[in-house]
Amino acid sequence: MTSLNLQNLPRIAYRSWAMLTVVAFNLLAIAATLPASAMQVQDDSARELSGMSASTSFDTKDDLPLDPQAKTAVSMLYRLRKASPTTLDRFAAFSKDVSLTDARDETADLRFWLFRFSANLTNVEPVTIAGAPQTSDSIGRLYRCTAVATDPTGTPVPCTILVRSIPSQLPLETKIDTPVQVTGLLYCRALIGDQPTLVFIADRLAWFPQTESVAGKQLVALASTGFDVSQLDTVKSCNGKPLGTKDADAFYQMLTTVGTSETRPPAVPIKTVIAKSTENIGARVELLARCRACTRVEVTDPDKRERFGIDHFYQLFLFPDLNQAIVLTEETANGPAKAVYNRFPVTICATELPHGFSVDKIKGNAISVDGTFFRIWKYDSEINRQANTSGTISPLIITQNIEVVQTSSWIKHLVTWVFGGIAVLIAFMYAYFRVFNKKQARSSESILDSLPDQIDVSGFE
Repeated sequence: MTSLNLQNLPRIAYRSWAMLTVVAFNLLAIAATLPASAMQVQDDSARELSGMSASTSFDTKDDLPLDPQAKTAVSMLYRLRKASPTTLDRFAAFSKDVSLTDARDETADLRFWLFRFSANLTNVEPVTIAGAPQTSDSIGRLYRCTAVATDPTGTPVPCTILVRSIPSQLPLETKIDTPVQVTGLLYCRALIGDQPTLVFIADRLAWFPQTESVAGKQLVALASTGFDVSQLDTVKSCNGKPLGTKDADAFYQMLTTVGTSETRPPAVPIKTVIAKSTENIGARVELLARCRACTRVEVTDPDKRERFGIDHFYQLFLFPDLNQAIVLTEETANGPAKAVYNRFPVTICATELPHGFSVDKIKGNAISVDGTFFRIWKYDSEINRQANTSGTISPLIITQNIEVVQTSSWIKHLVTWVFGGIAVLIAFMYAYFRVFNKKQARSSESILDSLPDQIDVSGFE
């Protein structure tokens, strides 16, 4: 039996340690040469959002002409439609350290991962999906968007994004150059012309226009604050309705970004905003009026608090003098009917009050507001119940710029308004009694006495 020489143990241990050290350094050297994708999670966790299996990923081929109507692509559009912003954030974290150059070189390994990146959109082409079912949630058309992203190394990466919806103001089949942000699933690497191009599937594009020729002064100024103006299409679809989940993200994003831009487009008069509300959503508004009510509103939804970094905001009610009557058509139990307004409740939402002013102290003061028109919202009140209408409407303006106007300044503005509005008032009174029935007029005093105690944000939660 061979005995172990204890005197050799230190030498054996040293040699073993040296060999392990060499192996470890070799492994580190090999890892350093691998692309970022090779060091990511290689199970199915990153592709779960797509709903596609590893076998489907394997069966999807690269470097072929793109078929935008492929079943796999359309299926992922349906999946993304139902994904919440929180879900998108969670899956985008898998690819945060992966460049688009890596995605182009290692497409098979990263297929169906969710990527988030900025790009310049150059063209939008509508694509009709043949044989799509005629149901309310069916996707009968998608948009093929051509864009160029820039890798962190400065390398341009051509991309094609298949999306379900685009901002309504984007021109179709026209050469453009406008910044967008893409949050989409990597589908394949296709040959478009003779150029390998990454193809992503996305529900929508976040849009941040920089040129007035594409979007106009108001939207360019709003986008410069970091607000995604593509959301305004959703806001417009909710105009005149109570606050709800559909445009909640747009509300909170505007609340936390508006007022941070140095660009100041011309302000739209409040009476124009009220009379033509849909076309002025997102426009800058200036307002001077007394504050009748102010309330601190708590943001109770944990998701909204975390994503937008906000736990409360302030809601103020102002009643500016419109200097002329506005006739609006409102829905009643008996159908559409005209209502005449000389004064109008305007809702202001802001993250902060002026320095030195509390909720109680600001009431009754003259307030100057420079903000952005969100939309018309509807609330329930005693006046609409008495008038048998579906609700009282109010323009909702979001701002970070509230100033309390001193008495001397207020009187100066008031005198200017009074003299400036006398002619308009005389003309209106003549036209009103000649043309409109008195029963159509809405009592200003009853509006003043029918304010909600607090803006109802329960629909946002």
